[in-house]
Amino acid sequence: MLRKRRIPLISVPGLSLLGQNCIWQLHKVVRGKRSIRLGRSYKCPRGITQKGNCEFKVGLVSAPKGCDQDPGLIPGGSVLTAEGTIVRRSDGLAQFVGRFKILDPGGRAIFSGHIVTFDRIGSHQKPFGSESCKQPKHVEGWIDGKGLYKLRDWTIRADLVAEGSLSLKRRSTLLWGFLNGVLTR
Repeated sequence: MLRKRRIPLISVPGLSLLGQNCIWQLHKVVRGKRSIRLGRSYKCPRGITQKGNCEFKVGLVSAPKGCDQDPGLIPGGSVLTAEGTIVRRSDGLAQFVGRFKILDPGGRAIFSGHIVTFDRIGSHQKPFGSESCKQPKHVEGWIDGKGLYKLRDWTIRADLVAEGSLSLKRRSTLLWGFLNGVLTR
């Protein structure tokens, strides 16, 4: 039997109502690992499900197509880390919600905020693409955060699209793809 729990609300940074905002396109290659620790299985109406902890640690470098409009804002060699809760169904459908940080090459946090991802969800179906609505080895989601230190007047909002799967046999799996979005000041 499922117990009802309160769902915490998450606050995300908005846009300034005063003055003018400027935006830059962000386009990074994401490559690294994601690890999970799942608890006991339980029955849900759509299949056996597990809940647990998930962590990301992926490197960031500018994508080669010239869409990263100011590569120095998040320099090559930066790392996106994330920690949070994951719910995974036995067929691979999963949802992850957590907090992220982007660390510059020196290890200093330059952005932090919230991250949400889905496994086995394809949003680019015909006529917009060739993904299945149950796309295997596919991760999609977004980050929404605020800059820190010298970037404290900035926000980041970006889509994360990657290839990866959650293996129950291995705690850590590869994740690679793109982080594409907007930096706002």
